[in-house]
Amino acid sequence: MLGLREVKDKIAEYLEIALGVKEFDITFAVLDDDPSGKKVWRINIEYLPEEDAIFKRKCLFKLDAETGDVLEFMEGWYWTR
Repeated sequence: MLGLREVKDKIAEYLEIALGVKEFDITFAVLDDDPSGKKVWRINIEYLPEEDAIFKRKCLFKLDAETGDVLEFMEGWYWTR
């Protein structure tokens, strides 16, 4: 099972490839049961889209807790619980 450090590394890898983002903050993280029966990490992140940006963008992730595979990614959305 992946810990939060490994989850952050997986998200960093994905964000750099997908959006060119290198710096971000995790604002929400919970290890949860998925309806499929898997354990998943649900994560909210915030990042600045450009160096001189004033407002941060938000994204949500759902990662498989065993493999670290990204099961869901939505920019502009966030988990509330």
